[in-house]
Amino acid sequence: MSGSYEIGTNSLFDDRTQEPIIHDPLIRSEITKHEPDRVYGLQATKNFNQLLSQTASGSLGASDGTTVGERVRSSPFKEGTEPLLFPFLVLEAKSESSSSGFGDIQNQTAFPIFTLLRLQEDLQAQAKASELGVIPLVWFFANRGDAWRVYGCFVSNSETSRYVRFRLFPLRLWSDPDKLMLI
Repeated sequence: MSGSYEIGTNSLFDDRTQEPIIHDPLIRSEITKHEPDRVYGLQATKNFNQLLSQTASGSLGASDGTTVGERVRSSPFKEGTEPLLFPFLVLEAKSESSSSGFGDIQNQTAFPIFTLLRLQEDLQAQAKASELGVIPLVWFFANRGDAWRVYGCFVSNSETSRYVRFRLFPLRLWSDPDKLMLI
């Protein structure tokens, strides 16, 4: 049957497990390799491939012959296998006996999350979508044993500060493994 899919599969989303994220050159020179436990994003579907291979228009509708895919970086991973486009969810887990706490987990994933946010910012700038009031957002799930935390991550460009601030706002969903509750 055309257009159907197998139960339990979804052809829109994909993930990568412990694959190194390629950072911007400035960040790359300052940090060691970061491999989040799992990163989720969009699969390179036929429609995405068509959109990314279209000729990009420049200012005033003029085109310099580059494609949208050449102008906008869409994946933070090395080229080769099927790309994971515009990742939006990072998962990092530690065992309950680990000496790492939630602060350590946040520090470990800060640069990978920042790189994912930059991909979205670049897409937003090329699409001129900032006028819509939409901001880049990456979800971050962290767990240590059976304690879970969910974070919504975004970059704050405050006019009162000369620095770009990276903020993680935790929304804890799990306080007891048997109860789901918002705190």
